[in-house]
Amino acid sequence: MTVQSRALACLAMLVTTRVMSFEQWRIVEVYSNADGGVQFIELATDSDDQQELRGQTLTASSDGSQITFTFPADTGVPTAGRRLLLATPGFGGVEGSVTQDAVLPAVPFFDPAALQISLDFAGQDLLLFSGADIPVDGVFSLDRDLISRINSPTNFAGETGRIPEVAVFASGFESPPVTAVQAP
Repeated sequence: MTVQSRALACLAMLVTTRVMSFEQWRIVEVYSNADGGVQFIELATDSDDQQELRGQTLTASSDGSQITFTFPADTGVPTAGRRLLLATPGFGGVEGSVTQDAVLPAVPFFDPAALQISLDFAGQDLLLFSGADIPVDGVFSLDRDLISRINSPTNFAGETGRIPEVAVFASGFESPPVTAVQAP
């Protein structure tokens, strides 16, 4: 085999080999109720070929105490425009939830009352916030920019939920959360 033919063979292998990875996933939404029994973390990517998640980790650190989730498998394809929903076991039983893509290993995965909370996805994305930042009212979640928004857990299949499920009136306005008031 000549030098030219070896170079062409190597070039052909490079052109036909698809580079698949994981580093373009970003943490975009974090939710917790007050006791941390129901939590979800949503990741999103706009890039394709980001399915190689097997063995990658998501680590929560709450005032120095760490819990790590290791992805057991790769995702499906394509990944562009997709989301991944990781949630505690209690999430699936809550009205308004959707099927999570993976179950987080501990309840709570992070302490919603901690002074310092970090979520580290595979050393590629880090979200820092405090327990004071995250709403624990059961309705709002925290987005990537640390802004409180109505939660919208979305899984890889594109199904979106809302906890608790909020009624929408014919006018298009949402009903406010109902709080119990005891009579005097």
